[in-house]
Amino acid sequence: MSSGETMREDRLKKLAILKERGIDPYPAHSNRSHSIKEFLEVFVDHAEKPATLSGRVLSIRKQGGIIFTDIFDGTGRIQFVLQKTELNEVFDLFNDTVDQGDFIEAAGLSFTTKSGQQSLKASGWTMLAKSLSPLPDEWYGIKDEELRLRLRSVDILLNEDLRLMIERRANFWRSIRTFLDQKGFMDPFYGAIFTDSSFAPMVFCHNRCRNKW
Repeated sequence: MSSGETMREDRLKKLAILKERGIDPYPAHSNRSHSIKEFLEVFVDHAEKPATLSGRVLSIRKQGGIIFTDIFDGTGRIQFVLQKTELNEVFDLFNDTVDQGDFIEAAGLSFTTKSGQQSLKASGWTMLAKSLSPLPDEWYGIKDEELRLRLRSVDILLNEDLRLMIERRANFWRSIRTFLDQKGFMDPFYGAIFTDSSFAPMVFCHNRCRNKW
């Protein structure tokens, strides 16, 4: 069995643990109160501010009875801290089931670590989506050019320069459209995909709403 298959099997076991505990590993809703960017912007003025943040796990560092976890939500990155002495079973469940690449939610209070890093001291956490495939190493990223093009979303997640380039390009086109719109120009939409009117529509069922769409 390859290392990738072994890691997948390990994650499937962790998925089973969550289900055995009666925890939905793919809930439909999140209770996020702030984006990470919003949280960091008000951090200085609100010591020990309560917040619920969510994002994808980029790294996990375990030091005895403390776990440091970095999450990223598309707007920013932050570290949250779990302490076994305060959370006990909640800490153990995190330690036993959470991997890099998972989407999680953490609730707690803002605080600054001894090293001066802005963080969230977690009082609880929730699994939002259990990842069954590991992410590439964050430091090295994806070096294979063809693989980078095939796994574009992963490359964007790990490559900050690429994210900034996409953001700048979006801002550029937004400013161009705003300028032309203010001058009275219109932006017609010409669909590039042609379809036959005889094609049957694609119908799928939403499990939570029990409706077909």
